[in-house]
Amino acid sequence: MTQEDLISAGNDMRAQANRAREHLRRALVCAFEAQATLMKRFIEIAPRLEAAIDALISGFADAMKFRIRRDYHLGQTPNVHTDVLIVDFDGEPSLSVAERRAKDAPLRDVAGMLRSISYA
Repeated sequence: MTQEDLISAGNDMRAQANRAREHLRRALVCAFEAQATLMKRFIEIAPRLEAAIDALISGFADAMKFRIRRDYHLGQTPNVHTDVLIVDFDGEPSLSVAERRAKDAPLRDVAGMLRSISYA
């Protein structure tokens, strides 16, 4: 990954954190008390995310990029008898072909699969 890739990844993470914080602020008006307490806590600690993102990005100075799926989940790994298949290699359909072919951190696919397992 180039320095530009790392800066871009950091900017993406900051933007996602800011969107999450704004969604939580708007949702506070209709949240139950227990939810509101957790939401307020995240809003309070959100500024510390900036430093955490900077530390995370600096720790990946020699990371590599790979061609990834960007849409990897349990639905793409059906069980067939005693085996597991991986299907649907066309990637995230909402992205352009160039975006789907772009290399990125493989942990994006790991995170997608973990999220799918959590849903299951």
